[in-house]
Amino acid sequence: MVLSKKELGVWGENQVVSFLKKKGATILHRNWTFKHLEIDIISEWNNTLHIIEVKTRLDTCLGMPNDWLNKKQQTNLINAADKYIEESLWAGETQFDLAAVLSEKPLKIQFIENAFIA
Repeated sequence: MVLSKKELGVWGENQVVSFLKKKGATILHRNWTFKHLEIDIISEWNNTLHIIEVKTRLDTCLGMPNDWLNKKQQTNLINAADKYIEESLWAGETQFDLAAVLSEKPLKIQFIENAFIA
């Protein structure tokens, strides 16, 4: 069965949510949006708010999934996180993480904490 780009993205996010729950994370939101900005996953564990971008690829022919987070996307995540923090009144630590999902068999999830600094 062939997945569309959107279906592949949802599948990858589902894999990351399962991964995070096994780490003991609480999933606060999925696909949280403000205007044109979106955060794939917002979670909390160890008293830290985790803003997580998920990149899913079928294979590595165009590079690793984590190679696909550019400066514009980082800026958008920072702006979205600022709005989320303002709305939710979050007062603790916040970090930006990247989950790179490679759907080749076997499934690989590379979870990069503090992937970039705001």
